[in-house]
Amino acid sequence: MKAKLVIIFAAAALACSFAWTGYAQRSKTVSTSWEYRAVFDPVSNSFTREASFDKGVSEMNTLGAQGWELVSMNNTEYGTILYFKRSK
Repeated sequence: MKAKLVIIFAAAALACSFAWTGYAQRSKTVSTSWEYRAVFDPVSNSFTREASFDKGVSEMNTLGAQGWELVSMNNTEYGTILYFKRSK
């Protein structure tokens, strides 16, 4: 009798652990779709760099308010390219 009870309890525990593992794996499969945007700043390498700083900060604050996040930037000989992303 005790052996049957132990076997039933072990089988129930094993079934619960498989069910929990399956639930955890399903909940991790949610993926986020991203939208990307590249912004070119041609005056970043010119002599008016300080004058354009406030304008650049204002534009980045506007993009941030729209949900855009700066993820990378690339300096080129023609200016700086800023890369943004946000979830769709």
